[in-house]
Amino acid sequence: MINHLRGILTEVKHTEIVVECNGVGYLMFVSLKTIEQLPAVNEEVKILSHFIPREDSHNLYGFFSATERDMFRLLISISGIGPKIALGILSAVTFDDLVRFIASADILALTKLPGIGKKTAERVLVELKDRIKDIELSDHKPTATNNSSLANEAISALMALGYNKNTAEKCVNRVLKDIEGIDFSAELLIRNALKYAMS
Repeated sequence: MINHLRGILTEVKHTEIVVECNGVGYLMFVSLKTIEQLPAVNEEVKILSHFIPREDSHNLYGFFSATERDMFRLLISISGIGPKIALGILSAVTFDDLVRFIASADILALTKLPGIGKKTAERVLVELKDRIKDIELSDHKPTATNNSSLANEAISALMALGYNKNTAEKCVNRVLKDIEGIDFSAELLIRNALKYAMS
């Protein structure tokens, strides 16, 4: 079991990163929450991990915090929620909101999360209502960055999370109108676009 990687962050692309350790580059799938906390490319980083071996692939999932990894492991324990959907959920809402949805049995809110239908939402409530209490909450705020292609980054990220291009573009454009004249990061733009996609 690979518990974590410590090395140089060599690549960041939407929901994928590459961490180089002793000359080997490890591809890791991550959520937007982890992307927000990463250092600059070519700097050292420590990323917690969860390894999922399958017949056709061996995938490594990365997390900036133990809280996020714990939440990921709880989510993928639910039938109908795979790693991609779990990362989409962790990208779309804060830990506090997710716990609140489950604790208050808010099925409507859960079904607005990417990849979650009513039956899956019901399984989440039944299987996680008691287990979620063991999660120590610790959410993070995005850091600002200047990038001329923020809108394209946000659209591509939403598409990587399962939304079609038309929906992604509409949601990103709505957010751009809301925050016109305000400095913002790609992660903040994506987070707010996800709120429109879920509404």
